[in-house]
Amino acid sequence: MLSGAMATLELSTLSDKLDEDDLARLLSEYAEQTEGGPLDIDEVAEQAVLDNGIDDNNFVDFLDKLEANEASADVYLPSDFEEIFEVGDLRVGSAHSLLLVLENLREDFSAEADEEDTELEEDEGFDEEAVDFEDEEPDLLPPDEESPVAMKEEQLRHIWRLMYQGAKASIRRGLCLFVHH
Repeated sequence: MLSGAMATLELSTLSDKLDEDDLARLLSEYAEQTEGGPLDIDEVAEQAVLDNGIDDNNFVDFLDKLEANEASADVYLPSDFEEIFEVGDLRVGSAHSLLLVLENLREDFSAEADEEDTELEEDEGFDEEAVDFEDEEPDLLPPDEESPVAMKEEQLRHIWRLMYQGAKASIRRGLCLFVHH
């Protein structure tokens, strides 16, 4: 699936990405949302791009899953709070909350293909040699190519891993996880 637009995930500081006015509004809204909770953000760290070539269509599908779990944001702060809040055009969330949602979604992105394989193995009456494959339609893809559905599932798993690693790094390094699409 080739698309013209690509999404980017990166770790950075707020001051690298926001102008002074937006930063002041974000900090003010953060203080209001968290009732003055601490905001432990490293303001002298270097930016790190996790990936800048994510297919935008697949990324939007992934964000839809986050949105369904009320965890879709443009920037994730390394602080622990629950609600997504808006500052101008930015949706701001917590990297801690993102990790919890990603843990809940883990099976959606990794176990689906494995379930089919284990169902066949667990079926007591399954005899691999007795199955007649001649009546099945031939595989139209060359043996070394994956189907578009399998490729999309793998890309969604890749996005899940990037988001998970990004959220953990955000918390550990005191940086913000920025999502651009």
